[in-house]
Amino acid sequence: MKALIAVLLCIVSLSPASADTYVVTTLADSGPGSLREALAKSGRTVTFRIAGVIRLRSMLEFTGRDLTIDGASAPGTGITVRDKTFSLNGAKDVTIRHLRFRHANNDAFRIVGDCRQILLENCSFTHGGDGALDITHDYKSLKRPGDVVVRRCLIAATDKAMLVVGADRLILERNLFTNTGQRNPQLHDAKEFNLLNNVIRNFTVYGLRVRAASSGNAVGNVIPLSPLLPKRPDRTFLIDPTSGECSVYTSGNIGPSQHDPNKFGTQRSPVGLLPNTTDAAGLEAILETEVGARPLDAIDSALVANDPRIKFRPSMTKDK
Repeated sequence: MKALIAVLLCIVSLSPASADTYVVTTLADSGPGSLREALAKSGRTVTFRIAGVIRLRSMLEFTGRDLTIDGASAPGTGITVRDKTFSLNGAKDVTIRHLRFRHANNDAFRIVGDCRQILLENCSFTHGGDGALDITHDYKSLKRPGDVVVRRCLIAATDKAMLVVGADRLILERNLFTNTGQRNPQLHDAKEFNLLNNVIRNFTVYGLRVRAASSGNAVGNVIPLSPLLPKRPDRTFLIDPTSGECSVYTSGNIGPSQHDPNKFGTQRSPVGLLPNTTDAAGLEAILETEVGARPLDAIDSALVANDPRIKFRPSMTKDK
């Protein structure tokens, strides 16, 4: 019996991964070793033994809980997921780091419905057919996502970069929005949001827009005059009361001299507990060293380096 126990312990010690770790070993859309199969169950940490592009044939949706996807485990320049939407629908306790989501036919990435405790960190969302990254309530049940953090991400090369509708307790921190049309982000009925130390640049329609009775804080962001919209400094930072009076605290933001974002806040004190922020001076150079899925690939490197040749993908739908 002792010998049998010793053999079993030896087998366990030689196991390449624990039972709750799934190692992706193929770039195929589905099947053994695929990312889709990895997301078929809750309670997993997903790592990668391969690098390259995963071309989705249909939307990849996770509806469970307790999921960590560690893109930094992939060799080389990592993993890019493209062609179809990656969706979290009603998911709970999800962390995704160092992945790229690119060239989806609709939204590149979507958080929808009753999601809770979601962290997206050091990811890249680019070239979405509709949005690069959208966070919205379920349009049928009106269930709202909450407690979502998006940090050190690259959100770029998409007409309508980021839509937030019907979300609670959202933190957007130290992200780079660049080479877009609009929605950097658009906050519509977003409650207790914190928009902290982001850089929003190179847009053709508008930078940031807050509307529909949203409430929260915009602190320490950098929104320079866009060279793609040089005659409209007033389009950098918009608080629109026509669809519901907003409660927005603004402080420490840097914008065009003709349109100081800090003058347009509607609250004299922060909404709720304000997280710590850093001085916005020099923020753009700092973020260029830390945002996106690392190490950056050629496209993300060009976007981060402010290469104007990387154009946004026109949207498949009209802005509303």
